[in-house]
Amino acid sequence: GTEMALDYLTEMVENSAVAGCDSLFTLPDFRIGEKIMTLVLRTKALAIKRFFIQPRRPEEKVFTYALSGNLLDFFREEIVLRKKLSYPPFTVLIRIMREVKNEESEREVKKLVEDLADCQPATYETTGPKGGRELSILIRQERRSWPNDFLLERLLALPPTYTVVVDPESLV
Repeated sequence: GTEMALDYLTEMVENSAVAGCDSLFTLPDFRIGEKIMTLVLRTKALAIKRFFIQPRRPEEKVFTYALSGNLLDFFREEIVLRKKLSYPPFTVLIRIMREVKNEESEREVKKLVEDLADCQPATYETTGPKGGRELSILIRQERRSWPNDFLLERLLALPPTYTVVVDPESLV
């Protein structure tokens, strides 16, 4: 809620604080470091006199970088990590989602995973927008090999029961 609330603060405040933002590290989001950095910097920028931060894990470098305003070193470290983990901008992520209502739809997703085996898909389950089960297939493509004709052909042939997002903002 803090990120949304910051959009409504149009004037500076005397003091600002960030407490308990460490829980954000548990979110399965490859951009979580950026989000925490942005949250801390935006909150810090609102303070006229003092800014307080109370992390449970003060050794996290993102806090050090944010407090010192050292965006360059934060970026350098983040980019090395993303390359190591095959995250954007080095990789194109493709997320294929389908709401699973019954065993038949689940079998169809498993069949698609088998058909895409050459792309080394990873599957995971989330809660869909309507509260139901949603199966996701995640495919990583090297940036230089995208678009891949084999994969593109299969994605374009999917029925509308599937949602395909190339370079998603989030994986959940």
